[in-house]
Amino acid sequence: MDLNESIDPPPEPTESARHALAFIDVLLAAGIRDFVISPGSRSTPLVLALQHFPEANIEVILDERSASFYALGVADCTHRPVALICTSGTAAANYYPAVIEASERRVPLMLLTADRPLELRDCGAGQTIDQVGLFGKFVRWAVDAYVPEGGQGEEYLASVAREGVQAATGKNPGPVHFNLPFREPFLPKVSNRPDSSLAAPDGEIETSPIEYDWEELSKAGPGLILVGAANPERSSEWTDGIFRISDYLGWPILADVLNPLRHSPGAESRVVNQYEGLIGGGLLERDPTLVPTSILQIGILPTAKRLRQWLAQFEGRRWQWSHSPTGLDPARKPFEWIEGAPDQLGDLPDHFANESFRGNWIDANRRANETVTGWLEQLPNGFEGRLYHELAQAIPKDGQVFIANSMPVRDAERFWYANRPSGPRIFSNRGASGIDGLISMAAGIAANGAPTYAVLGDLSFLHDEGGLKVASQVDGNLTFVVIDNGGGRIFEQLPIRSEAEVFEDYFLTPQSVNIRDLCLAHGIPATVFAADSFVKEQISAPHTGVRVLILETSPEDDRSLREEWKQLFSNL
Repeated sequence: MDLNESIDPPPEPTESARHALAFIDVLLAAGIRDFVISPGSRSTPLVLALQHFPEANIEVILDERSASFYALGVADCTHRPVALICTSGTAAANYYPAVIEASERRVPLMLLTADRPLELRDCGAGQTIDQVGLFGKFVRWAVDAYVPEGGQGEEYLASVAREGVQAATGKNPGPVHFNLPFREPFLPKVSNRPDSSLAAPDGEIETSPIEYDWEELSKAGPGLILVGAANPERSSEWTDGIFRISDYLGWPILADVLNPLRHSPGAESRVVNQYEGLIGGGLLERDPTLVPTSILQIGILPTAKRLRQWLAQFEGRRWQWSHSPTGLDPARKPFEWIEGAPDQLGDLPDHFANESFRGNWIDANRRANETVTGWLEQLPNGFEGRLYHELAQAIPKDGQVFIANSMPVRDAERFWYANRPSGPRIFSNRGASGIDGLISMAAGIAANGAPTYAVLGDLSFLHDEGGLKVASQVDGNLTFVVIDNGGGRIFEQLPIRSEAEVFEDYFLTPQSVNIRDLCLAHGIPATVFAADSFVKEQISAPHTGVRVLILETSPEDDRSLREEWKQLFSNL
């Protein structure tokens, strides 16, 4: 080659490539590290921009529905926003169920949906729908970005990214939607990493200690503290705040299984876990000294239906401690609002509470635990309720548990308790209480490497069978425990069960899929355990990778045993 011959400079990157890079740069500068991509053409500039950031954790998931629930699991576990990237058209619509769940539970997701520019909308262009406002009120903030030109475009998209991050992680965190139009061509890409001059992150939001006249509650007592599903970021501070309020007021804590309280040091002297059976069994009618005059509800209510039915008839004073003044009681009883969360609790005044009310509740709970434990341990291992009793003892304290909705969460509420000072983190989707995407979400929770156990019914498992592709890629220890009882047994507890001509086909909906073969098709080992051989040793046995344990149960036996469980409380 002639050394005097000039070498052509590399081609200039397209505007789409530069704009996407400026946008992604802000997200990385704001601390977002997890990106879940579903392949598509229009989102090419965003994907190419990510290649400049080796610190980004990128997961490629073909199905946008699975991708969104996987991202929800990662965000739920890490308490950090996760970004989702998809192409235009119906791809983004598959995010909707996960967006609703994230909105209801205040989990930050960043939805980056690529789109056609304005001139290609409403003219029959391929793979184009109206994506503006696609997620409605279920996002905290949404923008349909315009397609700017030149350096102004980079500054504009950087500012859009900063505003979205702030909305997703602010006082009311949740999903945000960036609808990002890109014009072709998408190549050539930007060759060098940006200097991040546009990516300065906003400062962190500061929270102030809660100031409230707690003496007012003390004077209104005795009362009960009700705590439903919660996954607090500052778990120890959150738990400590609730324990301190319990000590100050002398009120017992009725704690759902879906929060850290039952497995926290000090729970045995403060926390009641058998409240569904105790209240349903008539304890308050037999012992009026246990009847409260006040209720302090922290977040959403516990799952137990018997408790909710009793609360609907309760006429005493109520307080609701939550981030929003929106009522969280289906009975719509009047309440006084305390803003914030227990991890913001400041100093409490010196006060020595009367311990007798809480002590009597704790004594009743201890008797109930002893009675239920003795009853469970003489039952066959195949009883679904015993499964949760075994899991509570077998799963390591550094583990993670994901409990599906429908029957699993209700049985866990009744039977998940263990005499141990600390236990695993517990997750569930109690925002919208659906069964969408549960396999995919469990995979997202397991992505941090901690031993993870997901308990699902057969219908919940099959509802997200596409998520098995995602689960098979997990680099960690993930165990699925599938309860195969031949369909949606939750409906057997509803009046529709008496309508035999429609019940099985339209509600129970038993499936004929061989779950073991389905798992093996995805390269996931699966084992079916007979009812008399499924014990906690199988759960705690060392393993690596992903596995599925299938427990086949007898619905008729389980139904009669649940009725027997209710009778245990009639004389406590």
